[in-house]
Amino acid sequence: MDTIPNVCERCGKQRLRGKYYTFWYGGKIGESTQYKFAMRVQSKFYSFAGEQRTWLCDSCVLPRKWLLPALVAPFFIFTAISPFLGIWNDTASKVCWGGFGLALLGYLVNFIITEPNDTGERMAIRIHKKRLKKEGYNTFVTTHYYNSLKKKSS
Repeated sequence: MDTIPNVCERCGKQRLRGKYYTFWYGGKIGESTQYKFAMRVQSKFYSFAGEQRTWLCDSCVLPRKWLLPALVAPFFIFTAISPFLGIWNDTASKVCWGGFGLALLGYLVNFIITEPNDTGERMAIRIHKKRLKKEGYNTFVTTHYYNSLKKKSS
């Protein structure tokens, strides 16, 4: 059975590998400000008009998915191993910079594991945002954020 390649909406090429990404669009219908325990809490209310599905190839999405971790990881790794390089003279500096580097490295690993990777959805939003704004919509959210809004409203 042959699979028919899809056309990527970003690069316009036919590719076999990729997937559909969905985002939600609509408009902001209101905003309220309340004070709870001397803290200002703002609530925004949205009316979603629909969802947009966009097929994007892996060649467009995967490089963007790993761009930020790949850029910051060398700095975090260098900071974590700096106590062993002999650039610090006293033990306090070694402990401080090594601990700081390990904390940053742990934060990066936690970010990669726990945060939803909605790179493809954000890319799909950028592709369709101009057209949807002309139609009068001003709110564009990923599926993860849309689901969190649904949980808060129920």
